[in-house]
Amino acid sequence: YLETEYNRIEEKYISRVEKEITRQEFTNNLKTNGTIKIIKQNGEELGEKELVGTGMILQITKGQEKIELKIAVNGDVSGDGKVTAQDLSTINKAILKTIILEDEYKIAGDLDENENYKITVQAYDFKNPEDKNNPRIRILECYGQSVSESLENLKKSTGLYPMYSQNRIIIFGSNLAKKGIKKAIDFFSRYYENRPSVKLRVAKEKAEDIIKSKIDGKIIKSSEVRDLVDEKSDTNILDFEKSICTPYSDPSMFILEKNENEIICENLAIFNNDSMVETLDKYETMASMIIKSAPKIGIYSFKMKDNLVSCNLENAKTKIKADIVDNIPIFYVESKLKAILLESYENFGDVKSIESEIKNELDKNLKNICEKSINKSLSNKCDIFKFGKILRNKNPKYFKSIEWKNILEKIKFEINVSSEISVVGTDNQ
Repeated sequence: YLETEYNRIEEKYISRVEKEITRQEFTNNLKTNGTIKIIKQNGEELGEKELVGTGMILQITKGQEKIELKIAVNGDVSGDGKVTAQDLSTINKAILKTIILEDEYKIAGDLDENENYKITVQAYDFKNPEDKNNPRIRILECYGQSVSESLENLKKSTGLYPMYSQNRIIIFGSNLAKKGIKKAIDFFSRYYENRPSVKLRVAKEKAEDIIKSKIDGKIIKSSEVRDLVDEKSDTNILDFEKSICTPYSDPSMFILEKNENEIICENLAIFNNDSMVETLDKYETMASMIIKSAPKIGIYSFKMKDNLVSCNLENAKTKIKADIVDNIPIFYVESKLKAILLESYENFGDVKSIESEIKNELDKNLKNICEKSINKSLSNKCDIFKFGKILRNKNPKYFKSIEWKNILEKIKFEINVSSEISVVGTDNQ
């Protein structure tokens, strides 16, 4: 038998083998009741201290029984056990279909689970327009040990020069966001052609799924994905960098999710420093927008008298004051916003006559989701509402005496939400 917790065994292959691993290190990770040999591409047996490479054969023998598996090392397509610029260039050529990787070499070229970056680019091809006014959209992919190396490999493979100043949006895969995106975003922060106002998003799963999304056979343009969120509620490179560089705030980022016929952007990822740690659902996300004084929030629906009431929420204005009671910070959150009633129901009769009831029920619901939004952030030691900055400005001496991150779960808050109801078709609309 042969078992391993670190590699994948399937049919005639053993894959997900780490790069630059010696035979001794590799075989220590295997469990078997047989005798292990590793045969190099030239037929010789691999030495204990030599590196395991793609294309070598793992042999397990016991008596007359023999298991033979071809080895695939992550990112190694040359067979030497290392991942070099030559390997990455070969992988890029395979992606662009100028060469073909077969068998274990194709498995080795799949770096999704390696530490290298896989970059998917949606680019305009002005040389081959669909018509005079519409450039063709191309999807390009590249790999590298860093973002800059990946994009340089793309340039070498295609002969195309990326115009970073025209970049509209950067999307991070969820796995990368959970590990931390500081390294990934560093290139976009430093390189002089990049704009700090470029929008940032997280894909619910893989970023490439969003980049490659189609509706009616046509690729969804990056500008359309960017415009799913109002400009003043969005997160850009500069916002993110400022948040992770200060001791009193954490960033957040909208999540993109692909459905059958559309891309939706309703939930919010919250970060502890540069790592995604939690997700706010649709209504918790709307609550966070209220607290952050967003001009456009969205449609909020709630039950009242067995009817579903829908309102368009906008023009939120929130004031937050800080105090210290018994050496614990307390924050007073006062939010006001406009709610346009979009639908009325027969059971209500004259909607105008019960406007105050609608307001009270709406305010109660909004207060509830705002509390949930704040609690979810604080319980993960995340300060996406900049409470720390408000406290520091209020009492810098106290703020200096505490470890802000360590006290986040202990802080208290009181919140009040007041809506101004506007009924469609009445004088106060």
